[in-house]
Amino acid sequence: DYCDCDDGSDEPGTAACSGRAGTTFFCANEQSVGRSIPASQVNDGICDCCDGSDESAASCSNRCVEEGKAIRAALAKENSERAAGLAKKQEYIAAAAASSSSSNEEAELEKILADIQQVDAEIESLNAQTERLSAALVEETKSREAQLRARRAEALQLALLDRHDLENLLIDLAVDTSSSAALERLVTEAFAARAASRESVQVSADGSISSAEVHQPRWISTSDEMSSEESSEDDYDEAYQEHPDEAADEGATEVSLTVSQQLDKVKKDQQAAKDRLRKLNKRKTEVESELSLDFGPDNVWWSLRDSCFELAADGYTYKMCPFDKSRQNSVELGKWAGFKEGSDYKVLLFENGQKCWNGPKRSLTVTARCGSDNQLLHVEEPSMCEYTAEFITPAAC
Repeated sequence: DYCDCDDGSDEPGTAACSGRAGTTFFCANEQSVGRSIPASQVNDGICDCCDGSDESAASCSNRCVEEGKAIRAALAKENSERAAGLAKKQEYIAAAAASSSSSNEEAELEKILADIQQVDAEIESLNAQTERLSAALVEETKSREAQLRARRAEALQLALLDRHDLENLLIDLAVDTSSSAALERLVTEAFAARAASRESVQVSADGSISSAEVHQPRWISTSDEMSSEESSEDDYDEAYQEHPDEAADEGATEVSLTVSQQLDKVKKDQQAAKDRLRKLNKRKTEVESELSLDFGPDNVWWSLRDSCFELAADGYTYKMCPFDKSRQNSVELGKWAGFKEGSDYKVLLFENGQKCWNGPKRSLTVTARCGSDNQLLHVEEPSMCEYTAEFITPAAC
């Protein structure tokens, strides 16, 4: 009963070293589990050891039998859970081995790449068609404008005016407004002035003199031309209805798209092809991401790839989805960042979640331990916006 060693190791079962810092007292606790307690707790009036060996003066009953039974029951339950978990783990491994998911995803990726190449070629062809039809539309527009200009010149009877008339007309037009009404008025005045200056007269059979022919120029608007085209189409429709056989003989039933209509159709096809390409690239990224996932030894975590686990605590609903995301109600705690290096696939990381106000981005670290079923437990926030949780799963056995 004398403390010879500074660390008290020579008196593990007595109170001789109780006055020295860092020294311990060993409780034998027969029929239970032996343990060490600080030497300062020896003879302090509190029965720390179930066998009461830490209190020589106090009357401590021996609780080791009951305590031992409880410990053994807990160990038996834990062993049973572990055995059930290991059996379930083997099912996970077998399911991963029997699954053709990986080969299916590889085949899908191969098809996606082929489809992307095909759509790229289609878009390239449509781009060339768009360029060609756009150029054709420009030329067609120029041609139609030239034709309309010629018809307007003819309708305005400008060919009857000489150079002097046209010069004055243009000067007056420059001074006046450039509206079509003003143009009609100026041309009419030009004809009147021309008739007066030349004193053009016509002698009738009775000898009377009539004034020269008064020309009535008119402006042809774009709507007039459209009405004329529509009228022609209406005339054709009427003729077709009256003589359908003759129209058919002339090939009138063949529909020919205008350049503008062709261009519109090609642009729609072009947009549809771009939409297909965007969806293909999105799916390509998803499949590549799925193929890059690490499911641990023997792909033991593969069976949980599409699963999510929830826990209601402190007014929140926590949701943890391995290989995807984690949430606290609608707030994202983090995206899947893999298993922590060196954790033997027992620590799951979720990072780059929604940013905290005046703080970092949220994150969640989940520690997995063996169990017969999957269960999310004990979500806590030990540091600002840095969450931790415990996850019971057969995959960790």
